[in-house]
Amino acid sequence: MRIAVVHGYFLGDSGSGVYVRNVAQALVALGHEVTLVCQEREPQRYEFIDSVWALDPSNTRLRPLAARAPMGPGSCRLVRPDLGERLLVYVDGPFAGFPREGVKAFQDAPGDWVESYLAANIAALRAAFVEWPPNLVLTHHAFAQPYVARQALGGSAPYVVTCHGSELNFTLKCDERLARYAFDGLADAAAVVAVSATSAQDAIGWAAAHDLVIADRTSVIPPGIDTERFTPAPSRRAAIDEVTAHLELPGGFKLSAEDDILAFAGRIGWTKGIQHAVAALSLVAAVRPRAKLLVAGAGPAREALTRLAALLSAGDVDGARRLAAFDPELRTTDEYGPLVPKSLAAPGGTSETVASDGAAASNEAAVGAAFGPARVAYLGHLAAPDVARVFAAADLALTPSVFPEAAALVTSEALSSGALPIVTYQSGLRQMADIEADILGDDAFRGLVPGRDLTLGLAEEIVRQLDRYPTRDAGFREAMHEVAIEHFPSWRSVAQQHIDLGLGRSGRA
Repeated sequence: MRIAVVHGYFLGDSGSGVYVRNVAQALVALGHEVTLVCQEREPQRYEFIDSVWALDPSNTRLRPLAARAPMGPGSCRLVRPDLGERLLVYVDGPFAGFPREGVKAFQDAPGDWVESYLAANIAALRAAFVEWPPNLVLTHHAFAQPYVARQALGGSAPYVVTCHGSELNFTLKCDERLARYAFDGLADAAAVVAVSATSAQDAIGWAAAHDLVIADRTSVIPPGIDTERFTPAPSRRAAIDEVTAHLELPGGFKLSAEDDILAFAGRIGWTKGIQHAVAALSLVAAVRPRAKLLVAGAGPAREALTRLAALLSAGDVDGARRLAAFDPELRTTDEYGPLVPKSLAAPGGTSETVASDGAAASNEAAVGAAFGPARVAYLGHLAAPDVARVFAAADLALTPSVFPEAAALVTSEALSSGALPIVTYQSGLRQMADIEADILGDDAFRGLVPGRDLTLGLAEEIVRQLDRYPTRDAGFREAMHEVAIEHFPSWRSVAQQHIDLGLGRSGRA
């Protein structure tokens, strides 16, 4: 079957990009002919892509850029529309291949930018669909791509809309101008897919508030897991060796099997709560001096986070508070309290006052009495095999988002690797916390609720879990891997469910 997958962005810089990449790869494995429409600039990194095509500036003519023999029973061609120097997104930030001044969030863009962006993508899809007529189209994000696909198809094939959350929470809820495009794209969709029950409720509720009923066409299909890639290492030592052999750690940053290793994977931006993770790390290090944080991802907050870590490591509470108050990359929401808790006072010393014997405190009540050195390794954007290596080495995986998440693919990947995820108990992240709480009989996994001081609560939960669970034990990690397999589908299953919904072969999930 010919299946077009319309994403519009990149394949590794966001949760939706990873989702699209894995669905496309699964479709190839299932034997389909895939046309993947996106802006990916490094397609050679993905073995399932066997040819690359680009549109001319008018988006009417296709030209081949690269080709190689297909790696699976199916095939995948990547088609890249020509957007000039402008890219419209849901979350602002730098994007490869586009000048910084040419990137704007839809909600911040003037009307003519929106119209020209949509027109360019419609023209590009029409050209691709003429060359390779699809039997089914899978579009991603409720806004923009479904509208573009509907206009380009003209009713020639069914299409499915997969909502990822960012388009609703960052864009559609903030700019009523854009609602009509979302209505148009959703109105004729054969099916609507949400990646969690929470995100389904959000999409259905938003549509209903605008007199559009999609409940009868909406199904929940959680992200899949590549359980062969995200799997526990045979031993703690082997996991550390894999990280040090394949990843470039900062100068002077060393890992050992005795360290308490925390991991964060995702965009380095304030909505992901990474600022709370860095602040919490300094509190954790005061009672567990071997605590270290590996950050897999890129984003605009890295410089501010480095300054924050330096101030907290030196015990400069007032300086850290001033930085958090004025640097927009360190902002947070009122629901999660200040970045540096108000209850904490300057300890009257530097990180040198921390006990030097390396003994780990077992009582999380001690957290907050002092600051320790916040040791963070920023690893940059990593391909999936390297993210898997980070998770296999980590005791805990932190996803302390302060903004709603439709789902968090990295949490299921971390669990499959044997690491325990720690998440804020809100939006689509609740599912992971509920799984852990039920499996381990520990309701504290649900404890990081809105209204609680997140920095202090996160630090306490990190120490509690490190004390309570044998996260370095191969048997425990294998058990967590089995939990992930039990609760999350394979990517082939996810892809097949999309096909069945699009062709009317399956009811609502």
